[in-house]
Amino acid sequence: MYIELKSSNNQRKRSKTKKALFIFCLIFGLMMIEIVLAYSYNLYGATDDSAVVLTKQEGDPTSVIGINGYLENYSGRTLTVKISNINDIPVEILNIYDSDHNYPFQGDTIIQPSKGELIYHTFTIEDVEPSLLEDKTNIYIKYTYGDYIEKDVPLIPYRLFDDEVHFGTTIRIKDNREEFNFIMEKDGTLYFEDDYVTIDKPMYLPQGKTLTLTPGQTIDLTKGAYIVSYAPIEAMGSEQPITVKTSDATGRGLYICQAEGQSRLDHVTFDGLNTPKSGIWGLTGAVTFYQ
Repeated sequence: MYIELKSSNNQRKRSKTKKALFIFCLIFGLMMIEIVLAYSYNLYGATDDSAVVLTKQEGDPTSVIGINGYLENYSGRTLTVKISNINDIPVEILNIYDSDHNYPFQGDTIIQPSKGELIYHTFTIEDVEPSLLEDKTNIYIKYTYGDYIEKDVPLIPYRLFDDEVHFGTTIRIKDNREEFNFIMEKDGTLYFEDDYVTIDKPMYLPQGKTLTLTPGQTIDLTKGAYIVSYAPIEAMGSEQPITVKTSDATGRGLYICQAEGQSRLDHVTFDGLNTPKSGIWGLTGAVTFYQ
């Protein structure tokens, strides 16, 4: 009887020990969770609008990608750049430099993350030596984020949006015959009225027609002009050849594109032409047929 009582007391002691161990493990686990949360907050701290977000980790803590910087303009020793923050955290723009120059950015240079569409901020630096731009591929922007971790990215050596290039890409035009008073039409055939025709701007001819050049005719492309025809061309010269040339060395040739029919050329001379080019579009040959 005594032995059984002792055994029962041992069981109660073991039960209390297990409960105490469970409580200890629970408290220890909660403490560890609190430590982890505190560390994470310290590591990825909240955004402070007056400074760059602090971090205790060297490197990229939150998928840092970087910044985009475009060379917008340089005039009168004033350099203008456009910069966008494509990070998930704020960045501070420090300076722009190459191997021989170093120019700090002035004023408020902290850029908050863009939410949705990228936002580009304009920065200007005064009294910049022209020699900085002698090699535009060797210019860098230095910025910092987090615990003042510094990074460098190359300056993109052209404008973010170039009006001249964008609006100068006229290849989108399909038909501008009304701009040339010498273009005649008869039964679906287009022809030029004069024997000597000067074209001083790009010409676009539509599908469903045929362009016919006549023997002895001369087409003079000037001021960067070229012909884009979505119609087939009939240029059948003879003892009097047809000539397509440029008298001012700027003419940019002939492009027959996706014409609904076969083109025929015979005894045609192409003289001194450059390749067609319009804004961001261009070809590699002065005379091109593409189907």
